[in-house]
Amino acid sequence: MGHHRFVVEVNAPREQVFDLWMDRGRAHEWIEGLTRITDLTGPTSTAGTRYTAWFGRMRSPSETLEVDRPLAVKTRFGAGFSAASSKPRSRPKATARV
Repeated sequence: MGHHRFVVEVNAPREQVFDLWMDRGRAHEWIEGLTRITDLTGPTSTAGTRYTAWFGRMRSPSETLEVDRPLAVKTRFGAGFSAASSKPRSRPKATARV
């Protein structure tokens, strides 16, 4: 299985970033092509919650698998050949010592 990693630095408290990331009502702001979320069974910050993400007419069944607020969340999404999972993690910015 392939892996992809990218890093984004955000100047905000981890809890605030985590809560914003989990807010599916605003997810279209950072998930390119996302047009709507339907079939939400609960808060996406709770393991076991299922929902459908839509990219135009293409649907992506999704489920929150693990939550460690504010450090990480694991999500499974897609179906068939496009199935994948993601686990964004929050880490403090390294500081230089002199």
